[in-house]
Amino acid sequence: MDKIPSDKKESNKIFVDFGERYIETYKAYELLRYQEDKEKVWAKIKADVNHTNKKKPSAKIFYAISAAACFLLLLGGYYMLIGRMDSINDKMILDVTCMPLPDSLSNEIVLITSSNKTLNVEDNSHISYQQDGTVRINSQKLGDLSSNNKRNKKQSFNQIVVPKGKRTQVSFADGTIIHINAGSRVVYPSVFSKDKREIYVDGEVFLNVKKDSLRPFIVSTDKMNIQVLGTSFNVCAYKADNECSVVLVSGKVEVETKTKQKIGLSPDYMLSLNGSSVTTKKVSVSNYISWTQGIMTLNAEPLDCVLSRLSRYYGEKIICDTLLSTVPISGKLDLRAELKDVINIIAETAPVNISRNEDIIYVEKKK
Repeated sequence: MDKIPSDKKESNKIFVDFGERYIETYKAYELLRYQEDKEKVWAKIKADVNHTNKKKPSAKIFYAISAAACFLLLLGGYYMLIGRMDSINDKMILDVTCMPLPDSLSNEIVLITSSNKTLNVEDNSHISYQQDGTVRINSQKLGDLSSNNKRNKKQSFNQIVVPKGKRTQVSFADGTIIHINAGSRVVYPSVFSKDKREIYVDGEVFLNVKKDSLRPFIVSTDKMNIQVLGTSFNVCAYKADNECSVVLVSGKVEVETKTKQKIGLSPDYMLSLNGSSVTTKKVSVSNYISWTQGIMTLNAEPLDCVLSRLSRYYGEKIICDTLLSTVPISGKLDLRAELKDVINIIAETAPVNISRNEDIIYVEKKK
C-alpha cells in the first residue's frame, strides 16, 4: 500500500486535533445548557472520532475530519442563533441596567416615566394605567405619560421605585394587578407588546395576572424568569438577598433559572432558589401573601430573618444579637401598627431585650 507523504500525515493530524478540540468545546457548551442529558451524545461523537483516528491514515480521514469540522461549524452557528434568541429574551434586563435611578436617599415612592418625568407617589397609592394610555394615581388623572417621541419604535419603559417602609399597587391596562412591597423596584413597558407582557422585578411583588392566551406574562429577575398565562402568585427576588422564591396561589407557572433549569409549579407550592440549588415544597400560601393585607404571618421563622423583613418593611435599621439569630418565631404581626409596638410583641414571646440608640434598634439576648 502506498505510503502517505509526511506533509499529508501532518495535515491529517492537525485536522484530527482541531476536530477533537472543537468537540470538547461544544460538549462543554451543551453540558452547560442542557446538563447531563447530552453527555452521552457527545461522548459517542468523540468515541467515533477516536476510532477513526486509530485506523490507517488515508485521504478519507482528511475528508471525514473536514466534514466533521464543517458540521460542527454549522452546529455552532445554530447554537449561536439560539444564544442570540436567549439574549433577546434578556433584552429587558439589559435595558433596565441603563435606566436612571432616583436618589438612593429618597424615602418617597418614585414613578419614572418613559419620557424621564419623575413623580412622587404617596404611600399605599393605587397607580392605574387605562386603555387610552392615560394614568391615574388614586382618583387623580395624570394624562398620557408615554414617551413624547411617538416615532421612536424602540420600546420604552416606566419604572416604580418603592423605598423601605413604603408599599404601592399598580393596575395595568390589560387588567393585571401587582402589589409592590417595600424596598422594591419594578420596570415595565409603557405599552405591552403584541406577543408578550414582560416586567422586571427587584424585590417582592404579588401579581394577579389577567389571562391572555396569546400574550404570556413574564416576570424577569436577576436570578430567574417566571412565565404564566393567567394566575396569581408571589415573587420575592431582592437582588441583595441570596435566596429568592415563587409561591403559586392559583393557575400554573413555569420558572426558568439562569442555568436554564425549567420547573413547573402547581398551586400551594413554593419554589426556592439559592445559588444553583432549587427546592420545591407545599406551603400555606396565605403565610406568604398576607403582607398585601398588612399582616406578617410567621411559622417558626428564625428571628434574624423576621427582623430583617421588619427592617425592610418599616425602613428602619435593626441589629440582632447573633446568639438570637435562630430563635424561632411564630404567630401574626400587624404591620399596620408602629414598629416599636411590633417589636414589643416579639419581646413578649422571645427572650430578648429591646433598646434604641439614635436611629438603630438593638435586639439582644435577655440576661
